[in-house]
Amino acid sequence: MDKSPPLIPQSKASRIAMIRFSSLGDIILTLGVIRTLKQSWPDCHLAVIVKEQYAVLFDQDPDVDEVMPLYRSDQVRGNPMRDLLARFRAGRFDLVLDLHANIRSRVLGLVHYPKRVIRYSKGSVQRRFLVLTGYNPGRIQAVSERYLETIRPWCAEEVKEVPRLHCDRADRDKAGDVLRAVFPGDGPLIGCAPGARHFTKRWPLERYAELIGLLRSLAGRIRGVVVFGDEKETGFGRYLYERYPDFVLDRTGSQGLRETAALIAGCAAFVSNDTGLMHMATAVGTPVLALFGPTSREFGFFPMGPRDQVIEHDLGCRPCSLHGGRQCPLGTFACLSMIQADEVYSRLMALLDKSAV
Repeated sequence: MDKSPPLIPQSKASRIAMIRFSSLGDIILTLGVIRTLKQSWPDCHLAVIVKEQYAVLFDQDPDVDEVMPLYRSDQVRGNPMRDLLARFRAGRFDLVLDLHANIRSRVLGLVHYPKRVIRYSKGSVQRRFLVLTGYNPGRIQAVSERYLETIRPWCAEEVKEVPRLHCDRADRDKAGDVLRAVFPGDGPLIGCAPGARHFTKRWPLERYAELIGLLRSLAGRIRGVVVFGDEKETGFGRYLYERYPDFVLDRTGSQGLRETAALIAGCAAFVSNDTGLMHMATAVGTPVLALFGPTSREFGFFPMGPRDQVIEHDLGCRPCSLHGGRQCPLGTFACLSMIQADEVYSRLMALLDKSAV
């Protein structure tokens, strides 16, 4: 007997709020949910609740009717959460989709005591079991699929969406002008993200430099490399630029999220650590070659584009943490140091050849 909840009539879900405050990668992974909601309820008013710094990600999304930011403390009078609660209460939402499932999102879900609060299950127990034992008791879904699973019983059709981030023509043209000014001529550009929030998730910077050296030796086949990262990662971009000033464009910490997305869309492939920019590349359609170390693709945060690939080595100590850490518990850092530049180079060349077909 089918025990799935009945489909919510459009008249009963005319105003929907989706909550995911942070971080960059997690927010991008909710984009498939937004598209799915609008397919099932095309006439609904859909509001997205995020931290203010991520609001620009939805500026050009035709499926988002309203963005309700959680402002920083220096942007509002009084408490930022109290300010958001007041605006959220005025929105009079009759369906709340909580894709964060933390204390603040739960408080918002209680504001109107809506008939339905749909809350995402994080799968934390299964992931922690994998860290502690190294044993995966079953298939762990991609996080974007788990987000979709939250609303699937209420959707009119079975849908599976790869997250897609909207970049308008003006942003893409501007990015193209920036890239052509530095790298004139023909040939693909390679993007890379050498940073990550946690040290143990960063492939050694020297290996990125070795990889760039191999790409530069191709005598014009590759136009250049564009380095991306936030304001805390400018040292990584500076290091790589100083090694190859005629072949590297350093864009770390120098533009907003919309500009970053448009520049990544102008790259033929993207080499990245396990970080939010990896998901951004997938969302703008740029093939990703992701380097995984202390974390595991089985956690569900792997890139899921049709041409995306993951490089990782099967070690008994992996995964050692859910999110990475300040240092390797064994002091060897073998999971990422074992990945050699020529291995990444070979996989990258094969990815470019497949993308050109």
